[in-house]
Amino acid sequence: MLPQEDVQVLAAVRRYVMPGRPYAKLHGWNLKHRPAPDAHALAAELAARGAVIGDHELVCLFHGEWRARLTGAWLVALGGRTAFRELLGELLTRHGGGKDARGYVLALASFGTEEDAALLRCYAARTPDSDQHRFSRDWALGALRLLSGRPDLPPAPEDELVAFLADLITSHVRPAPAGAESPAERFRAWRPTVLPEAWRVVTPESARRALDARAVALAAMEPLAVAVAGAGEVVLCRLRSPTHPWATVISSGGCHEYRLFTTVSEALRSGATGDVSA
Repeated sequence: MLPQEDVQVLAAVRRYVMPGRPYAKLHGWNLKHRPAPDAHALAAELAARGAVIGDHELVCLFHGEWRARLTGAWLVALGGRTAFRELLGELLTRHGGGKDARGYVLALASFGTEEDAALLRCYAARTPDSDQHRFSRDWALGALRLLSGRPDLPPAPEDELVAFLADLITSHVRPAPAGAESPAERFRAWRPTVLPEAWRVVTPESARRALDARAVALAAMEPLAVAVAGAGEVVLCRLRSPTHPWATVISSGGCHEYRLFTTVSEALRSGATGDVSA
């Protein structure tokens, strides 16, 4: 289970991180030791997610915990989203000792430019060779050896793994359109959602799935429940919609009223604005 306290982060995690729990296979030798068809199938599945996830949802993942951030890094890499380069560098500095750091290293390695190599060199130079940072630093050094094309550099055990994963990523890249706003600026400007007193985040996942079913009329937009108000008669859902990504489902007497909103703040005000459908 991935405990999340912010409804925006939780919605992104439910859609892009929890299905299949890919993060368990992305931070070590797991993929290298799996049969090749399985590794390529996972990369292709993540590439499909990376092609459709929006920049805002990626920023939400990067504000989550390490599993969300690691998955987000792979989605960035498999979407060929080079606009995230600056943010990846910042995250690598901020979380350089975590498992997610290896995802940032691989994403930069898959971009393959001198700018990416410069970020990796900076990280490797500033990172202590400690137990906490050793694996991520070894990955960064392996990525640098890969990008430099210099066989004279001292090899390391992680080189083979980094080269394998970088090749796996580049074999499945599905370029995604770049957003109009800098991802790094989006990340810095992002603020957590403050729930009004009447609302609470829904846990566990089994309860969220049961609430998903209430939004049957919105099934085409793949609703994901994240919070409820009152005694549970109002459900907040994230939709797969470019124009109205949030909805509330108001239940009374076995009937459901659906209200669509452009922002989560509007939705949390429970229908002050928005389109209403029966």
